This record gives sequence, structure tokens and C-alpha cells, in this order.
Amino acid sequence: MSKAKDLSMEAAVGAKKLRKMQNCACGAECRSSGVDLNLAEQMASKASLGAQEVAREMIAEAKDDLVERLKAFEEQGRSQRADLDTELQEFQRRLNMQDNDLKRSREKSSQVDLEFSQLTNRVSAVRVEVSGLKDRAEATEAQVLQREAAAHELARRLRETQLEVEVQSESLRRVQEMPAALCLPAALLLALTASAARISAGTRGGDHPSLSLPSSARVDAQVTSDGTLKWTSKGNVSYTFTDLLFLTAVSDHVLTFPEGQRGTVERRRTTFVGWNNLVTRTVTRYLFVAEYGQGKELRAECFTYQRQGPSGYIDPFSQVESNFDLVHEGPGEAFWKTPQLSTPHGSMMSGRKFTEVGGKNTMNATIVSTEKHHKTTYTAVYSDHVPSAVADHDDLIYKYRETTCTEVSGFQNIPAVCVDDLLAIEYGCDYVEH
Repeated sequence: MSKAKDLSMEAAVGAKKLRKMQNCACGAECRSSGVDLNLAEQMASKASLGAQEVAREMIAEAKDDLVERLKAFEEQGRSQRADLDTELQEFQRRLNMQDNDLKRSREKSSQVDLEFSQLTNRVSAVRVEVSGLKDRAEATEAQVLQREAAAHELARRLRETQLEVEVQSESLRRVQEMPAALCLPAALLLALTASAARISAGTRGGDHPSLSLPSSARVDAQVTSDGTLKWTSKGNVSYTFTDLLFLTAVSDHVLTFPEGQRGTVERRRTTFVGWNNLVTRTVTRYLFVAEYGQGKELRAECFTYQRQGPSGYIDPFSQVESNFDLVHEGPGEAFWKTPQLSTPHGSMMSGRKFTEVGGKNTMNATIVSTEKHHKTTYTAVYSDHVPSAVADHDDLIYKYRETTCTEVSGFQNIPAVCVDDLLAIEYGCDYVEH
């Protein structure tokens, strides 16, 4: 490379001189410059040949270098291609494995779909069969219930007939012992005898609890709505014969409200009185409500209505008791429950209670009323059962019978009537706001 550089420099010097000589005017000027034209041409020719030789050598060296590099590139390319072929083969192998797995998965999926379709068909068939069995079971159950109801009704009628025969002579004796009865027509005596027999039959134990006549009891009760105590009460209930022609009932209670719940009202006395004419089957009822607070009476109201007694029952309370069915009877008590009952207000009601053996004398009762957003529970505990009416029974029944009261169609829309379990069921008591 240094030689070529020298030759290049020499050729450049020679060429420069040659150009200078060519630029000189005529030979005189050239001679005056002391330049040998022939020598310059020789030097330039020599320098050109040397440069060409050097260029050829450089080209040859570059060519050899390129050939070597090309061989190295070709070798590297063959190695990379071999590696790529290996990777491609491995990828192809894996791809084939995935294809095989996918094929097997599709086959399994097809099998599962087939099995699922078969299972669905079997389930549909089972559902149809179950639906048929359910319909047959419901039909069978309805038939059984109808037969049981018919059997119970027949048994009830037989018991009533038997009891009517049994008590007829006793009832007639009781009627004849009363002096007033001596003046009564014979037809009326027969009607009284039959009524007394029905009362006795209706108050005997059996499939449903029943009232004892005459009877009375103390009652401690409370009401909660949605878990909040609304009131507590103490009172008495009593049932007895009055003036021979009537069956009378009294439910007299004093309610105490939690402080501040009803503003200035602290207590309420609710007195329910029922007159049931055993001959005409006319039922007349009275409801007296008085509220107290700050040591004085704040409000007092009296309501009344009259209607015929329920068909098939001697008294409305007998109809209420017929909703209770015997669950079990032990040595000292009997447990009764009602089914779900619909009320005139659209709510649902159920009751349960314990009585003495045979269905007489309720010991405690719980009535639960439920509607869309509320649940109300009436609880009553009975004590001090005695075979005679409370001391003020007669005073109360005559007092309100002689009072002028507001006539209404019934007590269903008067919440104050809901003071014991029988009244709660009869009048469909539900949510207690106060």
C-alpha cells in the first residue's frame, strides 16, 4: 500500500510537470524554464504503469477477500438453514400432535353432545312422568281429603245426634226446674230443648276444641308487629247461658301501650259483648272502646251489629274453633293448629293453641297474621278457669245491651276488637299500626 502511495505521488508530480510544460509557449519558453519534456513523459508513464500494477494487485486481493467472505456467508447460511429445517420439522411435529388432539377433542365433544342429548330426552321423559304422577297424586289426595272430610262430617253428625239424645232429658229437666218455664208454650220448650242439646254437643271434645259452658278465665295478652311490642293487656273472658234463651259471651280487657307510642293515650279498655238467641238464631254483638291518658278519659265509642248465626254452628265462636285441628294429645294437654286462613283484608293467618285434654279450656294461644310487608303475632295466656262466669258478666251484658251504639256492618274494620285469639281469627285481625 505504501508503494502504491509513492507511485501515485510520483505520477502526480510527473503529470503536474507535464501540464506545466504543455502550457509553456513554444520551445524557448520551455527551455527557459529548464524542464526536460522527455523525462517528464517517462516519469509519468512509469508512474501510470506502477499505479495500474498496484490497482490490479489490490483488486485481486479484494476479490480473494470477497470470495472468502462469500464462502463464510454460504457456510453460515447452510448452518442456519439446517437449524431452521430442524425447527420447522419440530413445529410440524407439534402441529400434527395438536391436530390429533383437536380431532380427539372433537370426537369426545360429539360423544358428549350425543350423551347430553340422550340425557335431555330422558329428563324430559322423566318430567312428563313426574308431572303425570303429581297430577295423579293430587287427584288421589283430593279424593282422600274429600273422603276424610265426609267421614269427619258424618262422625260429627253422629256424635251430635247421640249427644242430643243423651242430653235431651237433662236439658228438659233444667228447663222445667225454672219457674218461668211453666208459662212457656210447649213448642218453645221443645225448641229450647233442641238448642240446649246442640249447645252441649257443640261444646264436647272431638276433632276440634270447644267452649265449656259456663266458664270464665283470666287472660294476659300481648301483640307484636314486625318485632315491635304494640301493647300488653290483662282481662277476662266468660261464656254462659242467660235468661234461658241466650248464650252470652264477654271479652273485657285493659290494654297498656308503650310510652309515647300513641301520643297522650296510655291505656284502652275494650269490652266485647255477644248475645246469641238460641231460638231465633239471631246474633247481636256490642263493642265498647274507651281510651285514657293523663288521668282522664280521652275518647269513648260503642258499636253494634246484628246478623244470623253461622249455618251449621250453634255459635260464631264454635265456627272459629272448627278451624283448629288436633295435632296430638298428651296426658295433660292437647295441641291444636289451623291451616293457613285468608282474611277479609288480604292477609294470611294461622293459629295454634294448647287446651286441656278433650279440647276444653284453652291454656295458651298464638295467632300469626302475615301480609306482604308485615307480620303480627297475637299471644294470649289463660289462667284461673272456673265453672262459673266472672262476677261482672251479667252487669256488662245488660249495660251495653241498653246502651245506644253506632250500628255497623261488622267489626272487621275496627282493630280495637282484636283482644283475644277467637276474636282475632273471627275478624281477620292483621297488622297493628298502634
